[in-house]
Amino acid sequence: MGSHSKKPLRQIVSKTLTPTNNTETKAIRIKRYLLTMYVAAPGTPLKEGGTSLPGHLYYSICMHGSKSICYGFAPIRHGEMIGPGKVYNNDDENYINPLYARTIEIKEYQYVSLKNFGDNPKAYNFSMKYEHAKNNCVDFVWNALNKSNIKATLTYASALDRTGEVVNKAGAVMDKIGLGFRVEFAHEGDLKPIDNADSIASILPPFPKSELNKETKNPMPNRNFIQKLLSQNRDEKIGTSNV
Repeated sequence: MGSHSKKPLRQIVSKTLTPTNNTETKAIRIKRYLLTMYVAAPGTPLKEGGTSLPGHLYYSICMHGSKSICYGFAPIRHGEMIGPGKVYNNDDENYINPLYARTIEIKEYQYVSLKNFGDNPKAYNFSMKYEHAKNNCVDFVWNALNKSNIKATLTYASALDRTGEVVNKAGAVMDKIGLGFRVEFAHEGDLKPIDNADSIASILPPFPKSELNKETKNPMPNRNFIQKLLSQNRDEKIGTSNV
């Protein structure tokens, strides 16, 4: 974070003419917009009681300094695998200490796009029928992100591998030593919410040097047997961008 001497908001300088014909210089505050993407693991405690069985993916947006608006998609009848779904606006309060959260500063048009999608997904051809295997919270979030030009990235070698081509050995070496470049793609999401943390971590922020960009990582919650099966092989480092 920056020092206390830095302005909390970006400012531009504007010169105006005063009634006495003297020029007056003043700072005009520019609105800044934030997006936070959340990954809740199976076993995450819920404010409304109990714990999350499969985990959850959701997002929130806000103008810097204002109250955030949260969007998450889930069945109307909790625990139902297939059935009517709805957008919930309290997931950021209901899910306690989610495993991973990433906040990035975004552009105004991206904020507007994310809000419009969250407010009315049907207008973007997103079905409000919840289906655990193909139209769930993961699909909801990645649809919102992709439509707002906020995309996951792959390393050069990984991109070649995903397209079915022979992995370029020189590119793979460059990736390993940090000299490779990343390729944006419209990620459709991984079925398990917890498996999306790395893809979220790979997103290139519109303002890479913004002091508002941050990551929050919490310990894996206590899980029962089924919840452990739904998050197996994910006890390693969460939020790595080498996808």
